[in-house]
Amino acid sequence: MEKMLIVFFLYLSAICFGQKIATLEDGTRIILYPNKSWQLESEVVMAQKSQTHTSGFLVNRDEYSTVYADKLNQTQLVDFPKKNLEVIDYIDGNFLLRSDNGRLGYVSEYSVDNDADAKKNVLNKIIENAWKEGKSLQIRNIKIEEINSASGVDFSIEWIYTNPKKKIKYIYFTVVPYNEVGDIQTCDISGHASFTGKVTGPISTDSPHNETYWSTAWYNSTISLELLT
Repeated sequence: MEKMLIVFFLYLSAICFGQKIATLEDGTRIILYPNKSWQLESEVVMAQKSQTHTSGFLVNRDEYSTVYADKLNQTQLVDFPKKNLEVIDYIDGNFLLRSDNGRLGYVSEYSVDNDADAKKNVLNKIIENAWKEGKSLQIRNIKIEEINSASGVDFSIEWIYTNPKKKIKYIYFTVVPYNEVGDIQTCDISGHASFTGKVTGPISTDSPHNETYWSTAWYNSTISLELLT
């Protein structure tokens, strides 16, 4: 079993100006909505592309479950169909579903029938599509979990390992935080901006979906609490 080193430079940030598009220092573009929610521009493009990479798995949602237009669960969709919804994606505890008339919506994984089977099926499809595109890892979600009373910042990364041919020993994630106006922040104690977190395996597609949590990666109360991806 070979050791594999994968380093990613990711960005924890929040831009809440009010409308249209903001661009971070590294060139990342963020779409800003009138209700102050936002998404990565690349994520919106990915969601559009995902409509051609469906899981082929149909589910029904609970009669009383709420469907949202975004995975931040901020914009509620009304009169969303309940039956024969196709699973498009799974991220941060939510399914992205498509109705037979083409509507898209996010719903909690616990509010659809056969949720465990749907999750397994869509993750297998993600692995298959990523591997066809030559990718061994997908970052699904990054978020600040908590800033404690001492300004210690905890964060997590939701990720999927997609290489069916190799088990690996380690993955390293290098992350840089931003504040709410898009400025890179540093740790008040170490003075460093970047934080590198290690994940110890074995890592394989046998357990592809993971969420890794790091405590007190930085000490800085101005780092944004908003969800990134």
